[in-house]
Amino acid sequence: MFRLEKTNARTTAPNDPTVTVLAGNQRTDGFELELAGEIMPRWDVSAAYAYLNAEVVESNTTAVGTASGLTLPLEGTVPINVPKHSGVVWSSYASPMHGRSAAACSLQPIDTPTASTK
Repeated sequence: MFRLEKTNARTTAPNDPTVTVLAGNQRTDGFELELAGEIMPRWDVSAAYAYLNAEVVESNTTAVGTASGLTLPLEGTVPINVPKHSGVVWSSYASPMHGRSAAACSLQPIDTPTASTK
């Protein structure tokens, strides 16, 4: 389990919406699980899963709703490009010839929000 607190996140300047300043705050609570092992001689596999509960805590930036036209602050929303769930699977095989190995990795973020609220 962990908590990450990001200070000085990019946010819109209060007096000029075309300028970004480092004044926002974001917080992420989550946990990570990992499992690894050798399923056969020279064949290793590992898998990891992460759950992230991210939130914009403080920001000068606002968002305008496309349907409602309302201007709302980003506080309480999920930061852009932070997936709620993510995972990775890694498999490698060491060849008995010449001591070489090959590996493959798959990384897939799931439910990546763009500008959605919680």
